[in-house]
Amino acid sequence: MTKGFQTSWFTFILLLLFSSCALYQEPELMKVGSFQFEKLKGKSVNFSLETSVENPNWYAIKIKPSTVDVYVENLLIGQLTLQSTVRYARKSISTVKAPLKASLADGALINLVRLAGKNEVEVLLKGKVKAGVWFISKKIPVENKQTIDGKLLRFGLP
Repeated sequence: MTKGFQTSWFTFILLLLFSSCALYQEPELMKVGSFQFEKLKGKSVNFSLETSVENPNWYAIKIKPSTVDVYVENLLIGQLTLQSTVRYARKSISTVKAPLKASLADGALINLVRLAGKNEVEVLLKGKVKAGVWFISKKIPVENKQTIDGKLLRFGLP
């Protein structure tokens, strides 16, 4: 290849990468679905959570293993870790079951039991999530508040 062709190709790739940021539209969490308790060991809780997300982009988005802080009713409960990559299809609403692990803060279990009696609780996820499209990955700051049914905090118990 000639040097001029290589420079042109490199410039084209850079323009494509920078313009792709302008083409990005924020995916929207549509619904938090079923919750399946798997294991409680010490201060760790393994579970899966089904979510429906609308991805308006013309490309699929992958959320890679990441960790965020979890607050319930403004109380730090601990950290939530996505254990494997999940993929949201392009231009559609995808329902995905995500494997998660919650590492509980001191006193969090007592707070969760107390809050599980409420009809609705406000959950805040705050941190950075690693997302990717094709071979490009980026850590995106997340601060997402959702109101959920307090019964979900019972971890499958009656």
